[in-house]
Order: sequence, then structure tokens, then C-alpha cells
Amino acid sequence: MQKIYDILLNYKKNPYEFYEWNKTDNIDHIKSILCFKIKDDSLYDLINNDAKIDVNFLKIIKDKTELFGGKLVKNIEYACIFYSGEVACAFEFYKDGRIKNRSYLLFDEEEDIILSGKLDKIVDIKYEIIKKYDYNDCITRNEAKKISQVTKYMDNIKSKDEIKYIYFECFNEEEKDSSIAIKKLKEKIKNLDNNIIDKLTKVINIKK
Repeated sequence: MQKIYDILLNYKKNPYEFYEWNKTDNIDHIKSILCFKIKDDSLYDLINNDAKIDVNFLKIIKDKTELFGGKLVKNIEYACIFYSGEVACAFEFYKDGRIKNRSYLLFDEEEDIILSGKLDKIVDIKYEIIKKYDYNDCITRNEAKKISQVTKYMDNIKSKDEIKYIYFECFNEEEKDSSIAIKKLKEKIKNLDNNIIDKLTKVINIKK
């Protein structure tokens, strides 16, 4: 275990790499936070799934994270950083141990934690995976936004004629059965077909 000082975090449900942070994000300026070295596979599980930490661990980190807030210093009740030999990620938890938010770190701050903790002992973190996320870590923030936009759009289409029109725009061929058309479109979105996702995005923007 170690403590790191004066870092920036961008807590979200799914963490974004620092180069995808937006100016409008609510960036937290952390005064100090505890860091724990854990196994690679454990860290992967906690980053990529809905998981719950043993509540006994929460007692160790309770009110140990200090946050700059203007002239005052505030506490985040349950937060810490987990790191392995290659990756570091900050976590915020609900009081029952369930993961609330995650944040990747700035590159140099992540590197400092990993290097300074090179000889640290690995902590055995007890946790439970509640739900596996259908998450592809190759998706960028902008791509995720587009996927969310087109998925929501497809879920709210009522007109069969509109479905057929969109299908033609995407595949340059007709499909008379609207149920088959929308099923194929949704499969393409699920399979991360960027060509179809881009075409759907253009259609949505035209119809706005």
C-alpha cells in the first residue's frame, strides 16, 4: 500500500483514457489517495465488470481520500487506486462495496504509481462479479457515443417505412420485411460495424 498526492481523476462509470477527457468533464483534483497493488486479472475484472468489493476492505479506505474543493479539503468516503505492474485505475465505491465510478490516470501519474510500487506486495482483494459488461476496450469515447446514439434511435423507431428507408440507405438494397430490416441493423450495431454505424449517424443528423 502506498499513498499518492496531487493527482487528477475523471470519475465515470466506464473509465476513459486521459486523452479522451473533455473540458466539460468534472475533473477532481485529489490531494491524497491510497493505492493498492493487486493481481493483473483482478484489476482487469474490476475495470471491465460490475463488481462488488468485500465491505471489510472499505473500512481501510473510509474517508482516506482527500479532495481539493476551493479553499476547503473534502473527503470521498470510499475511494482508492488499484494498480498492477502495467495499469493503474482509481475506483469509487458505494457503502455496500459495489463499484460506483472508475477513472484512469494521467500517463505520468500512472507511471509514478507503478514504478514506486514495483516492490510492493500484492494485496489479495476479495470481490464478486455481479454482471459482466458487454464492453469492448478498443472503443473510443466518440465511438461509444455514436453507438449509444444510433442504438437509442433504432429502439424508438415506430414507422415501418422509416425502417425500410434507413435499411436502404445503409445497405443500398430493399428489404420489404421491416422486422428483418431492423434486426439486421441492430446486429450490425452490436457487432460494431463502423460502416453501418457511420451511415446511421449521418441519417440521424439529416433527420434532425
